[in-house]
Amino acid sequence: MLCGTNLGQNRQLLRTASKLPNICEKREFYRDLASAAESGWDFSSRWMRNESDLATTTTTSIIPVDLNAFLLKMELDIAFLANLIGESSVVTQFTEASQNRQRAMNCIFWNAEMGQWLDYWLDSSNKSEDIYKWEDLHQNKKSFASNFVPLWTQLFSSVVDDITTQRVVQSLRSSGLLQSAGIAMTLSNTGQQWDFPNGWSPLQHMIIEGLARSGLEEARTLAKDIAIRWIRTNYVAYKKTDAMYEKYDVTRCGAAGGGGVYVAQTGFGWTNGVVLALLEEFGWPEDLNIDCY
Repeated sequence: MLCGTNLGQNRQLLRTASKLPNICEKREFYRDLASAAESGWDFSSRWMRNESDLATTTTTSIIPVDLNAFLLKMELDIAFLANLIGESSVVTQFTEASQNRQRAMNCIFWNAEMGQWLDYWLDSSNKSEDIYKWEDLHQNKKSFASNFVPLWTQLFSSVVDDITTQRVVQSLRSSGLLQSAGIAMTLSNTGQQWDFPNGWSPLQHMIIEGLARSGLEEARTLAKDIAIRWIRTNYVAYKKTDAMYEKYDVTRCGAAGGGGVYVAQTGFGWTNGVVLALLEEFGWPEDLNIDCY
């Protein structure tokens, strides 16, 4: 059984697991659910082979774009900090690691036609001695907010050029993820809380910051536009309910998010922090109405 889940969620997971034919598949199911919970995303169609069936969650068979983006940023940060204190061997080690990861990310994840970095699904039938052969068909061609996280990370290493950035901007605009009150996590409305129509603050912030710092005027304009949408929906929801929420419905200005097996949580650390960061970065135009249209 998964630690940290509530009783209602445990019952739902037990019902789902009961459909599986044997104990081995049940163990794999719980392992993949635990991996989804540890991913930072929780349950989502992003991890499912069949988005209408939680039992097809296969998180451990996926190489995630955003996890590798975070590891890349960590490697770059360690190299930077090691340089400050004169640890040259550590600088060399983590600079080489970051360069290797950058190359791997662009080879495995980048899809030039879509203008996005895509999760890669491992296929056990396509490996020899634990080495997988890369094939285009194993890239997950669905649009997720996480597909745009490398734009934020790789800006710190000057890998993404203006042409790539412009392609990513166009892709985000046409992806369907950008809604009236922010960026949706996915395009699939499954009832899971990391699916449509929910938007979560960390992804808004990373994408906005990546666009804003790209050096491309079109990208910064889009970043400011998304920031305004996100600040507005947070403000209106707060004025209506005296609360800040963990997630929001990005299709409705001022509406808290839903889905999953518990009511939307209030507080909320990352929501508060992101709104403050966006206000510091962009401010709020005096001539712009902050209420919903």
